[in-house]
Amino acid sequence: MPVYADGDPRTVSGPELLATLKGTSCFHLKHLAPKLVEQVAAALAAGYRLYEERGWV
Repeated sequence: MPVYADGDPRTVSGPELLATLKGTSCFHLKHLAPKLVEQVAAALAAGYRLYEERGWV
């Protein structure tokens, strides 16, 4: 989860995904709408890019 490296989940998460945020990095998804799937995929991709930039992967 990029929030552990970056510290701000708003930098990689869309508003619908942020609405499901509970705590620092836990998301409680009750219904998996297509928009949420897109935002989860974008957050994962952003996290991977961040980790690559830092040489962690």
